[in-house]
Amino acid sequence: MDARNQVQAAVQKVLDKIDVLQHGPPEDLAKNVQGYLHQLSEVDRKAPLLGKRKVPEPAVRFMDEGGSLPTWCADQTRRCLSITKGRKAQTMNLKAFHRSLKEQGWGQ
Repeated sequence: MDARNQVQAAVQKVLDKIDVLQHGPPEDLAKNVQGYLHQLSEVDRKAPLLGKRKVPEPAVRFMDEGGSLPTWCADQTRRCLSITKGRKAQTMNLKAFHRSLKEQGWGQ
């Protein structure tokens, strides 16, 4: 299992422990809190395996609000494509403008 998968598995176990804490029987609270703390320490222990990979702060905020990293990436891709299309349209307008000026004798 590669580093990313190891960390993802550890984070998933933390999320599972949170679910147990929220829905588990009250009499098991102490045991469940210990399990949750153990899983958090596992994430801390495995995080260095990721090396210098960085996640942009807006992506972290998006995930904190319940979104997923693939969704954030897809949104960014759509945004970039939209901007690119707009820039291409502007470039085409400039080319047409340039051609029009040349046809009118400018720049000769």
